[in-house]
Amino acid sequence: MRRLSAANCPTTTFIAYMKTRVILSNILYPLCTLLALIAVWWVASLSIGIPLFFPTPSAVLAELGGLLVSDSFYLAIGGTLSRTIISFILAFAIGVCAAALAGLFKPMHRILRPIVVILRAIPTMSVILISVLWLDNFWSPVLIGFLIVFPLVYTGMYEAIGEVDRELIEMARLYKVSRKDTLTKLLIPSVTPTVLTVAKSSVSLNVKVIIAAEVIALTARSIGAQMQLSKITIDIPVLFAWTVAAILLAFLLEFAVSLVQFTVRRHYDKA
Repeated sequence: MRRLSAANCPTTTFIAYMKTRVILSNILYPLCTLLALIAVWWVASLSIGIPLFFPTPSAVLAELGGLLVSDSFYLAIGGTLSRTIISFILAFAIGVCAAALAGLFKPMHRILRPIVVILRAIPTMSVILISVLWLDNFWSPVLIGFLIVFPLVYTGMYEAIGEVDRELIEMARLYKVSRKDTLTKLLIPSVTPTVLTVAKSSVSLNVKVIIAAEVIALTARSIGAQMQLSKITIDIPVLFAWTVAAILLAFLLEFAVSLVQFTVRRHYDKA
């Protein structure tokens, strides 16, 4: 009977097919979407015919290239990045701890729920204007980022805790599994995927609100201040270039969280 070679093996073919699908879905399709958006942008710019008002992608790319060789660009990126990281770490750590306490003690959730609802409902611009009066130009954007991200992290973590299989917890108690093992081998692996998904979706939102607060507060060494300066001088191509830089910064932060997700998933798969 003729043996099947590895290349003709159905399992090998299926794995190659799945890898191709992953490449298409994660790289090719997003790239096609990006190219389509750039094409629409280019056509719109040429249709308007006023480069100073609506610059072409090539003009914006040229301005971005000019920014990349200036020291002020890296000072602004570094300042915004530092504020983003500080606010995100604070919101993430406090949100996770608060949700964990609320999951263990239901009265804590009843206390925190109105606060979370208020933070979700309060207008972002109102908080920005108030924080500018209360805090200096560095900490005002940090506070805004914290107030926006905290409700997302808290809600995601609390819901993840609520979705943990209670029968598994009861079984762990029945077989007298230690609290440490229950926490590290059952609870944490169960909530980690949801929490990391929330972190990925909120980190780019954090960048956006941080920059918005920097625009209002005129924070030194920030993307927001550079955008405001471009608006005052009516330098629209540079404003577009800073916008592209902000998008790339948010993308890189999301990518960093995706790497953490991938590493954690591989760790639990091996375990």
